[in-house]
Amino acid sequence: RHRQDLANNLTVIGELGLLSDRNFLEQYYENEFDEGKDVESLLYAKQQFNNQAWTLMTRGKFNDFTTTTEWLPRADFYALSEPLFEGLVTWSSHTSAGYGRLSQGDAPGNSSDVFTPIAFFPNVEGAVLMTRHELNAPLNVGSLNVVPYLMGEGAFWSEGMTGDEIDRVVGVAGIRGSLQFWKI
Repeated sequence: RHRQDLANNLTVIGELGLLSDRNFLEQYYENEFDEGKDVESLLYAKQQFNNQAWTLMTRGKFNDFTTTTEWLPRADFYALSEPLFEGLVTWSSHTSAGYGRLSQGDAPGNSSDVFTPIAFFPNVEGAVLMTRHELNAPLNVGSLNVVPYLMGEGAFWSEGMTGDEIDRVVGVAGIRGSLQFWKI
């Protein structure tokens, strides 16, 4: 694993994860297996500026016995709480586009090695596109914070779990609230 912080708030992360067999990590480094992050091979770049950020990731599969999603590549853009109408409304969004390949790990060659494949986990691949936008109108009513909001999302998968295209359009409206209090 390597992380490099560069000029202009650009961060690049590279990982190369190779294992000799499916049981190595659990047998010899059980704590890392139980609590650590997954062993991955990826290249990831992220740049942040003010309340916006973009990321670009490519992730491959080098261990045939692992179940993973490869991204060839995936790009995301985030905008958080951008003020509109002189701060009366804020806008947040997340847009993502990528080509994913979902593949289950290969069964072990040794029949005594316990392996139960996940029945609902097909080998599929294709474009994954999504955009989500939310408008908030935060209001303070005394010590009560009330936030009416509207959220909409459109998403598309060129190959779903059954092999068919999937698209989704979702809209939500609601009110969130919070109350802060303290005692000394």
